[in-house]
Amino acid sequence: MRGRVGAVAVLALTAACTATPNRMPCQVYVADSFTPANNFAVSVDAEGWPALGDAASWIELGFFTPQPVTNPIDLVHVADTREIERWHLQVPTTQGAAPICRIGTDVGVASCGASIRVQPQSARGYYYLALNGNAVSEAGMSFRVCRPRP
Repeated sequence: MRGRVGAVAVLALTAACTATPNRMPCQVYVADSFTPANNFAVSVDAEGWPALGDAASWIELGFFTPQPVTNPIDLVHVADTREIERWHLQVPTTQGAAPICRIGTDVGVASCGASIRVQPQSARGYYYLALNGNAVSEAGMSFRVCRPRP
């Protein structure tokens, strides 16, 4: 009798589970591009954008580099003349001329050795890249915020 009850329980639990994971809907907020023309600095208005840290969220930077990055690149976030956070990015050399870095609210999301420590954090403010001797043609920045479905 116990065997049948156990088998029924396993079947019921298996039927309740889906084979494919549910994906959280994500919103992408495109910020701007860092270029030599703007001295690798951009302002982000972020009006109406959710704060980073209240859900699965991250900053994504895509670099265009004529040669591999050899030193860490710093991304600095400033708001109201106060430095909010500075990230030392270990840009991967295995991705060729277009490496991508994710700076996440969860260390598991981070791909370049940096995570968002100040949470929640508004995306609004001034951002600049300190290239630290690396050759970078351009870098694009966006913010991604994912929330579970209700």
